[in-house]
Amino acid sequence: DSGSNTLGKRVSWSDSKYSGYYPRDKEFVVEFQISGRQYNYGKIFYRFTDSRNKLEVHEEVLLERIHDGLSAFAAKIRKQN
Repeated sequence: DSGSNTLGKRVSWSDSKYSGYYPRDKEFVVEFQISGRQYNYGKIFYRFTDSRNKLEVHEEVLLERIHDGLSAFAAKIRKQN
C-alpha cells in the first residue's frame, strides 16, 4: 500500500580515524536494498572515503553478512511492532 509509507530512523556510524574533510570525487558508495519476502525496509549505503574504486571479494562477502543481519533485524522489529 503506497499510502502507508513512513520514514523510519536513520542509523549511521563512522570511523573516527578519518574525521574532517575528504574529497567527494574519491568517494566510493555501495548501495544495498533491505528487503524481505513481502516488505521493502529501505536501503543501506556504505560510503568509503579511502580513494578506492571497487570492493575486493572478501569485502563483498563481509558486507553481504552485515546486510543479511540488518535485514533479519528489520524483519524482527517489524514483527514486534
